[in-house]
Parts: sequence; structure tokens; C-alpha cells
Amino acid sequence: MLRFQLIKWFSSFHRYVLIKSNGRLMHNLLGHNMLLLENIGRKTSQIHQTPLLYIKSSESTFLTVGSFGGHPKHPAWFLNIKDIKKTNLIVKGKKLSVDIHILSGNKKKEAWRKLILEYPGFSRYQEKTSRPIPVIEFTASND
Repeated sequence: MLRFQLIKWFSSFHRYVLIKSNGRLMHNLLGHNMLLLENIGRKTSQIHQTPLLYIKSSESTFLTVGSFGGHPKHPAWFLNIKDIKKTNLIVKGKKLSVDIHILSGNKKKEAWRKLILEYPGFSRYQEKTSRPIPVIEFTASND
């Protein structure tokens, strides 16, 4: 469980750097693109910002996963967004209003394949947990 505590600690540090630098620092981590997901806590009703690895599926579409390093439970940010339709992302310092789509079926399989090519660790995380790791698509909206 120390590994999951380290994930939470580093995520907090990473979030702090992204916010303080307006996305100029650490938006690329070890060669991987990172964004900040804004989400409202389902229990606290407070705004949270969570750094997530992403890939662009198109100019206005971002793909990510709710892996939490293979933890048996879904990450809190995923539980916060799974029942809502819209949220905000901060990508390289730019705030975007996005629609949320939790993928399933063939769309999920295709997106998962692309995500594994970017970060093979996701497949190891899936092997470590019995829960299906969700794949989320964020699409920029015109709001």
C-alpha cells in the first residue's frame, strides 16, 4: 500500500507545480503529456484538480484512464466524474470546457490500444486489479 500512498503524494506535488507554473512546468512528465482535470468532490462539493496522463485522439479530444496504479478501487477523481456530463481540463495552461464520455465496447478497446502504445504500464496495472480500468474521453465543447 506504500506504492499507492506515493502515487497520492506525487500527484499532490505534481498538481502544485502545474498550478503554480500555470502549466508551463511538468506538463510533460518523462515524455508523457499531462493535463489537470477539474472535478467536484462528490462528498465534499469542493473543487479538486488531478494531474492525468493523456493522449490526443483528435485536435479536440483527449483520452485518459482511471488506473490508480492498479489499485483495487477506482480513483476518487473517476468516481467524481462518472455520473456527470461536463467538466474542465487545464492543458498546457489553457482551460477547456469538455464533455465526458466513459468508453465501452469497441471504442474502449481501440482507445485502450492507443493508450497502451503511449504508456505500456497501463496493461500491467490492469493485470494487478480485478476491476476493469475505465477509459475516459474528454471532448472540448463550445461552451
